Amino acid sequence: PTALKRTIYSLSLAFIAILWLVFSGLKEASLFFYFPIEVNTEIKAGEIEPQERIRIGGFVSPGSIETSEEGILFTLKDDENGLVEVWYTGILPDMFAEGQGAVVEGVFDNDIDWVFFADAIFVKHGEEYSKEHLDKSEMREKFGSGIPSGTIE
Repeated sequence: PTALKRTIYSLSLAFIAILWLVFSGLKEASLFFYFPIEVNTEIKAGEIEPQERIRIGGFVSPGSIETSEEGILFTLKDDENGLVEVWYTGILPDMFAEGQGAVVEGVFDNDIDWVFFADAIFVKHGEEYSKEHLDKSEMREKFGSGIPSGTIE
């Protein structure tokens, strides 16, 4: 009876550990982001702290893109008139344009009027794909284990 109890206990612990690994991995892989209107509300409520790493999704506001040698400044907007100013210094995705859907990842700095400093931009891709696009095996070869975690469809 004690050997059976130990086996059941060990299997139960193993099962719980596997469940924990699965659910913690799913949480990391999920692409959660705020809309600009939510960001404005959360800042006012004190829910988003300066230097807290978040993602914001919206559309690049027409006429808002300003480029300089140091980087690019643009505004993300949503359907509810939420606006967030974004500063980015990396290489822009090919499909980045005014009116285009995008998700930015980074932090706010309240010392500079709550400008969002993005270190990654993910652009929504169209539904149509041509032969020039990489297939899944080419994606795995290029990116390793598959599609990059920030890619949205």
